[in-house]
Amino acid sequence: MTRPIKFIPSDCEVAGSHTGDTTSFAHITATTRWSVIIRQAAADVLKTVDEGALYAEDEDKGRNLAARIENVAKAIEANDLLSPLEDDGAEDIASYNAELKFLATARWADAPWLFTECYMYRLLRTFFALAGAFWSRYDIFARQKDAAFIQSKAAVEELAARYTELVGELEQHKAAAADPDDMLQIALWGNGTDLSLLTNLSFEDIKKLQGKAAIQESRKNIVSDDTDSVWNVMKGLQGGRIDIVLDNAGFELYADLIFATYLLEAGYASSVVLHPKNFPWFVSDVLVGDVKSLFSLLEDPAVFVRRPEIDFLRSRWQTFFDSGKISLHSDGFWTTQGSFWRLKALAPSLYAELAKSDLVIFKGDLNYRKLVADGMWPHTTSFPKAIGADEGDETGNRWDGIRVLSLRTCKADVTPVTTLPFMSVQQVAAMRTPKRSNDVLAHRSVMTDSALL
Repeated sequence: MTRPIKFIPSDCEVAGSHTGDTTSFAHITATTRWSVIIRQAAADVLKTVDEGALYAEDEDKGRNLAARIENVAKAIEANDLLSPLEDDGAEDIASYNAELKFLATARWADAPWLFTECYMYRLLRTFFALAGAFWSRYDIFARQKDAAFIQSKAAVEELAARYTELVGELEQHKAAAADPDDMLQIALWGNGTDLSLLTNLSFEDIKKLQGKAAIQESRKNIVSDDTDSVWNVMKGLQGGRIDIVLDNAGFELYADLIFATYLLEAGYASSVVLHPKNFPWFVSDVLVGDVKSLFSLLEDPAVFVRRPEIDFLRSRWQTFFDSGKISLHSDGFWTTQGSFWRLKALAPSLYAELAKSDLVIFKGDLNYRKLVADGMWPHTTSFPKAIGADEGDETGNRWDGIRVLSLRTCKADVTPVTTLPFMSVQQVAAMRTPKRSNDVLAHRSVMTDSALL
């Protein structure tokens, strides 16, 4: 079957991951995970309705929303054709529908994975955006995100204690005692807790993914590691600007804030700009509201009992937010359906904003997939080539003036592009052969990679 690849001239010509490939994780995702996620969303809406705190009109709208969401789950299980999105007044609807028309006969389990998964979350957004004021502001994944963060209590308190010690070392001019590699590892492995992939995560599962022991054990799984180059770049910034395109809320956001604070405290950056999403996305992605929620949870002594360290960290963060040294910058481009090969062509204002940064860090599996166009690249492809930085389009070099760092724990089939300094191509291929079961933990983070452009 011939599959269309380039929707716009900026797109990559390398074929991407496809839900119709029955040997792929994309196919497993479409046929086993998506309906679970959707039904969890419907159940969340009904739980809010049943709490009895809404006006009657919003209760009725909530029940209607839950029914519409359940119909999406049924459509996924039936492998129905994807339908055009309703116009909810947002600018991106026309682009989603134009690309859907371009794909012609896209079905849930027979379409480009990246487009289809983005479409699924955008479809949910249309339901809520058209359901009135209360539901348009509602985050169907907030309960899951908050619950997962509370279950991360041990690792949260461990990191708070360690960071309190680290600040003391920095203030005593013992910068060498504060190992920058440890901080980078925390930022990398915080990405392990991805609720869109771990749909049945238990407390014991979370503990295995977090904390110092887990991070140390995971080092052996790093396939491509540009840590030395990263810190060489950092040292040359002399208090520049660093941007972080966020991935998951909860523990990963907590780790990202610790990392951002460290960059400021150690003098690597004078400002850090965080980029969240605008609406609920891939279950656990960070929204602006998740930052406030994280602060609120950390304030609760019934949840986090190690108060001196937690309070110290919170006050540090509050100072940096109040001074503007840490800030939030959201943009609708992050929830579009295409890869970041389109960034310069479709979001020139965002591109210009990122170009002001000395280093842009992209967190997580989805951001990595979008960087490399979800392409099934040969294992030995260079990172610049895979993100389209070694060629131009009608707008010129796609990443001209932007230095890119990717921190990702590998979950999707899109293999790390790397010169493989530590492992052979054959070893990578062997590690990327997952147990084809519903146990996503058997597939997750068997490898990680960091790549610097």
